[in-house]
Amino acid sequence: MIIGVDFETYYSQTYSLTAKDLSMTEYIRSPEFLVHGVSIKADSWSTTKWYEANEVQSALDQFDWEQDTFLAHNAAFDGLIASHHYGVIPKAYICTMAMARPVVGHIVGVGLDNISKYFGGEGKVEGSLLNVKGKRVLTKAEMAALGFYSCRDVDEMWMIYGKLRSWLSDQEMRLIDLTVRMYADPMLCVDQKLAKQALAEEKVSRETKLLRAQELLGDEAPKILGSSPKFGKALKELGIEPPLKTSPRTGKDIFAFARSDLEFQELRDSENEDVAALVEARLAVKSTLGITRAARLISHSGSLPLPVALNYAKAHTFRWTGGDKMNLQNFPRGGRLRKSLQAPPGYVLVVADSSQIEARKLLWLAEQWDSLDEFRTGDPYCILAEEVYGRPIDKIRDPEERFVGKVGILGLGFGMAAPRYQYTLAAGIMGPPVKVDLQTAQRVVETYRRKNKKVVVLWRLFNRILSIMLSGQSYQMKDGLLRFEKNKVWFRDGLILHYPEMQYDEAGFSYQINPRGGRTKIYGAKFVENVVQFLARNVVAEQMIEIAKRYRIVMMTHDEVVFLAPKSKAEESLAFGLEKFREAPSWCSDLPLDAEGAFGKRYMK
Repeated sequence: MIIGVDFETYYSQTYSLTAKDLSMTEYIRSPEFLVHGVSIKADSWSTTKWYEANEVQSALDQFDWEQDTFLAHNAAFDGLIASHHYGVIPKAYICTMAMARPVVGHIVGVGLDNISKYFGGEGKVEGSLLNVKGKRVLTKAEMAALGFYSCRDVDEMWMIYGKLRSWLSDQEMRLIDLTVRMYADPMLCVDQKLAKQALAEEKVSRETKLLRAQELLGDEAPKILGSSPKFGKALKELGIEPPLKTSPRTGKDIFAFARSDLEFQELRDSENEDVAALVEARLAVKSTLGITRAARLISHSGSLPLPVALNYAKAHTFRWTGGDKMNLQNFPRGGRLRKSLQAPPGYVLVVADSSQIEARKLLWLAEQWDSLDEFRTGDPYCILAEEVYGRPIDKIRDPEERFVGKVGILGLGFGMAAPRYQYTLAAGIMGPPVKVDLQTAQRVVETYRRKNKKVVVLWRLFNRILSIMLSGQSYQMKDGLLRFEKNKVWFRDGLILHYPEMQYDEAGFSYQINPRGGRTKIYGAKFVENVVQFLARNVVAEQMIEIAKRYRIVMMTHDEVVFLAPKSKAEESLAFGLEKFREAPSWCSDLPLDAEGAFGKRYMK
């Protein structure tokens, strides 16, 4: 049985889901949290019922949650309320907000009101929530109005579910369930002591850098560091000409003070200790990510398991994104924060990580079989580097040259030119910074393209496919696995990669994926990257479902899945995870896959 649920909770000006500094987890687990009531409609019921606060527990207890499915519009939110406050752990979760994202999110967003009206529904009742804002105790009239509002939401949610269900395969519904469960029924733990040490270190590091800046700049240091013009002036006073770059928005020169700007990175490594200190201080002032990330990790967990918030299919290519104001997908490798994530007692965390999935999928799509075979029989990074340098390259003896090959294999398949490749190496985007001259970078690019002629042909083909799509015609690849039509790309199971409002002008092809945003430029190689990332996502998604048949998934990061296993079965579970990650789905059975992994008490990989 499917049970539709919608909680109505207390909120105020400063305590709400829209408050700037309050996450969803902090809201739900706050001492201020209060449930006014809940609306429920089971699939066998003819009407939706409203239960006030004192009736909520008994209303939820009437169902057999070990057999029943929990349906909500934001199932992570309602699901954590149900588990944390009422002990409800269902057999499965359904989230209509997640369902809507890949189907109509590009048209109307994922708000219940907009989706309902898009499908011809009545939408939400207006004004009812404003009448209860800041009120912990409601009058009978206010409670009745809130109940009517909530029941309407559940009715519209059921209508939306009916409209969307046929668009999503059982596999995608299972992925939504797994995603919601990571948050609503959390199992991942946090070593509070280690997380607090990380927070203290971040604060001390930032304070030390600011104190050094104050020695150089005086009491006005915070204002100078926070202002690009003033900081540029401070550099000039130290005899340094501030680096500039062209603004992509205005086309005018602006200061190149971003962490990723190469010239700014060079200033950070300057032999002039005062210059290096000011650059470090500037970066510390402009980004408090380390501090806020550590503080939020501590507040989200306490003595309880950590709800892992991921947004199903939020990226254009259906990949998951981080949520709840803390992106676990981007925790730095080797840092204390990453190590503070740990398994509950009696378990280990097992990590399975797909190796070069996008590079392999690109060669598979292009049918560049000789290069794909290199992943089966050798080291593609060394092979490319050997052709560039004209001598044997050894993984241990020649790490820098091999890394040049690695960045080539992983980065050059989507049209990257020599200057960008040179920058990618120097900026350390894919690993340790490596400097090569432009001539060497050009040689790597030319070697890659010569070795992988079919990849270059694929870029040109996809540019022609954009014209075909724009004209309203269709095109198929891989025996119908991919079908290109006007404004969209169909995958075999009904998933659609959207390119709404595609057009062509003097600037080239573009589309508008966000109804409230600007246009996104698209061209052959970029289009190839989109499709490859989309296909790679689907490979990992199927592998995650296979692992979930035996083990509990607690988080995932793009090409990596983290799951729990009993300590006594650590080796066995790792072998199982790697086996599944090395098995290609039936729709690309000729794709050679590989994986690496590890297990341990902490999230270390």
